[in-house]
Amino acid sequence: MQAASEEVARDATVGTEAGMARRMTRAEKAAASMQAILDAALTCFNRNGYETTSMEDIAREAGVSKGLLHYHFESKEHLFLEVTSTIFRRLSERVRTTTLQLGPSVKQAIWALDELWSLVDKVRPLMPILINLGARAMTNPELKTRLTENLELHRGMLLEGLRLVLGPIRERMDTSEEDIAEVTMATLVGLCISTLFAADVSRAERGFEEFKRMVIRRVAPPDQVL
Repeated sequence: MQAASEEVARDATVGTEAGMARRMTRAEKAAASMQAILDAALTCFNRNGYETTSMEDIAREAGVSKGLLHYHFESKEHLFLEVTSTIFRRLSERVRTTTLQLGPSVKQAIWALDELWSLVDKVRPLMPILINLGARAMTNPELKTRLTENLELHRGMLLEGLRLVLGPIRERMDTSEEDIAEVTMATLVGLCISTLFAADVSRAERGFEEFKRMVIRRVAPPDQVL
């Protein structure tokens, strides 16, 4: 009787583990399809523009059904904002991984700023879309809410990254990391927009380098200022 009970218990454990394995497989498949959709959306937006890209185009590019696409994303606006969040999230994860390995320092802060600028340069083609969505949000409360939430998400990731790369340096600063994050966001967005209309994009590059020196002067000990 006891042996039979133990056998049932083993079978139940095996069944549970098999069920967990199946669930993990479904989760992995869902994650893979989500990533395929996000990558396809970025490709389509860059290649065809936002307005002329349809959800059907994105589904076709991703190799998924339109029904699955709408299951994950209720609208093209929702999908676009998730694309931007994913781009920034990848940078945030890279900064976290690298800083945990090397430790916080002024050098690490400089590296993180350079990585952030490289990211801004990559997302520059998406800026006209954001400007357009921002204009539409003025008369669309639901879109305005979604854009605001998206902005807060990016601000939170930037703030977390700053706290991580600065570490104990924050205790010696005469300004808050919240203020640095706010100024950083405003500066990078402004520089990114200016490159859309400037004949000489190198001016934005010089502007960023000056901004970086200003930030380092605020956070670094005098003997470490570049």
